[in-house]
Amino acid sequence: MLIFPNQDFFSDQMQQDLIKLMQDPQIVYVSGGHLGTVLKAGDYVREIKKFLEGME
Repeated sequence: MLIFPNQDFFSDQMQQDLIKLMQDPQIVYVSGGHLGTVLKAGDYVREIKKFLEGME
C-alpha cells in the first residue's frame, strides 16, 4: 500500500518511480499534503484499516 498526499512536493515522476518499485501496489491519496500525516492522522489510519480489512 502506498499513501500519497494529494498535494505532494515530490514530482509525478518521483511518485511513478516509487510505484514501479512495488509489486501491484494499492495507491491511496489523502488530502492535506505531508502535514496531513500529523494534522490528519485519522485519515491515514482509516485508509490503513480499510487496506488491512481487505487482506483478511
